[in-house]
Order: sequence, then C-alpha cells, then structure tokens
Amino acid sequence: MVDKQQLLVADIRAWRTWLEENHSSGDGVWLVLAKKDTLNPTSLTYLQALEEALCFGWIDGQARSGDEGTFTQSFTPRRNADGDEAWAMISRHKPSVVLLDVQMPGRTGLEVLAMMRGDPSLSTTRVILLTARALKADVEVGLAAGADLYLTKPFSPLDLLTRVDEALVQWRSDQPPGSLYTPAA
Repeated sequence: MVDKQQLLVADIRAWRTWLEENHSSGDGVWLVLAKKDTLNPTSLTYLQALEEALCFGWIDGQARSGDEGTFTQSFTPRRNADGDEAWAMISRHKPSVVLLDVQMPGRTGLEVLAMMRGDPSLSTTRVILLTARALKADVEVGLAAGADLYLTKPFSPLDLLTRVDEALVQWRSDQPPGSLYTPAA
C-alpha cells in the first residue's frame, strides 16, 4: 500500500492554493503542522488547516507525531466515487438536503440534480451545488436546473453550515425548492 505524500506549506494561503489545485484529483496528504505555540516550520494551525480542507470537501484523519516541533495530520477527500454512487445514495435515502459537486466524475452534479427533479419522491429535497465554477452563466445554469443554492469554492465552513440550516428550515416549512437564492440583477 502506497502512503500519502507528506506536504509542508508555509501558511494558510499556501494550503488553500494546494487544495485549489489538488482537491478534485488528490487522494490525500500528510500535512506537516507545527505543534502548539510554534510557528516553525509553518504558521498553519490545525484548526486553520481543517477549516480550509472542509471547504474543499476534505476531512481530517489520523495524526502522527513528528520531531519535537511538528506533527503530521492526514487529510483526505470525502466524496462519493462518482455521480452514479451519489444518485444511488440519494434515491435510496431520500435526504432533506443534498450537497452536490457540479464536477463529479461520471454523472455530473447537474445530471444528478436533473434526475432528482424528475423523481417525485425527491421533489422537496433541497439541493446545494458546490463548485469552482463562478461565472454568472454557470450560476444561472445551476439555479435553472433546480438548485436551491450555488456556492463557489472556496467557501467558509460556517457559511456552508448556515446555508444547510437555511435549507432545512425551508424544507421543514414546506417552502418550494429554489427559494433560498435570488440571483443579483
């Protein structure tokens, strides 16, 4: 079994840049972090690293001790293998809120969304599209396809949680899908 690469970045910006370039294709990484009250060899803290990772759909795992000033933390992508697997989970579990990545392998998030909107048993499910595609035309396509919200990466984990809470409130109050977001004129 091949172990994940070890990665040392200078700060939060470098970690974000690495995630932007590798989040959709990477299999995971052992991120070198400085121990508490240490800024050498990186100023990136565990909490900063975790917050950024979550914005890109990655989660933390095991930690390993390093030398006297560092440790390594495992970060890996948390995703379905592809759009077909996402559709299988959604159609089986009938969730109230779904987060879909527009650029999933196989069936895209937009294709899964179209299947959801065509299934009467999922007509009230709220859908939040997550994507790196931020052009106005991309947002319009996502919303026209039936998404309730369109969030571009990177985004704040707090913002995502707030939006999921809003979607749940909307679902519980029987508001029609698509009423979470009105595009700017």
